[in-house]
Amino acid sequence: MHARIGTWSGDGEELERWVERTRREVVPQVRAAPGSCGVLALLDREHGRALTITLWESEEAMRASEERRASLQSGTEGASGATVETARYEVVHAVGEDDKLLVRRYLEAIDANDSADWSVLDEFLAEDFVAHDPPAPGVALDREGMKDAAEFFRLATPGRHEVTLQVAEGGFVATRIVGRGRHTGELFGVQPTGAEVETAGIAVHRVRAGRIVEYWAATDVLRVLRAIGAA
Repeated sequence: MHARIGTWSGDGEELERWVERTRREVVPQVRAAPGSCGVLALLDREHGRALTITLWESEEAMRASEERRASLQSGTEGASGATVETARYEVVHAVGEDDKLLVRRYLEAIDANDSADWSVLDEFLAEDFVAHDPPAPGVALDREGMKDAAEFFRLATPGRHEVTLQVAEGGFVATRIVGRGRHTGELFGVQPTGAEVETAGIAVHRVRAGRIVEYWAATDVLRVLRAIGAA
């Protein structure tokens, strides 16, 4: 992740105009830009200064936005009277990034395990973990239940998870996951068909002190049932 930081200076009236212009023009355009991870606008009225911090998923995405940045910056300087200095940074840590990485590593650990021993998940799931939605039919809604669910799907539809979207805020991580596998074991009462299966869903994990403590999910089960001829 990379960041561009604009340091603005001006008197009280100039910075109030900066606030209005930033809210109305800058923030919506930055949010809509390809590769944008968000924007922060900070105002220090006491010392007559402000910051705009734009976050980008890669250096390439940040550089691709340079023409847009120059246009927005010039327009804001003209409309507000405030002046700006701009710098670029590589982000070495961002709030929420560790939580997103934890969830991705958890999914990778599930995909990598090829035995009935699921103790590897103890690294990711807290002892007091609670699942609010059953991860598989008939399993407990605790850490051991998640292990049972992992084993259920390892036998029924071995495959891989792909993370296509992640958002983190306040200790919660929302992840869109696409799961792909082959129907090689009994699934929902249907004997193995050898069919390729694919489904997508949204999982929400709450993270505390580097461990997952809660889980919610909504998955397109009907898509799997159709693939194995059960619907």
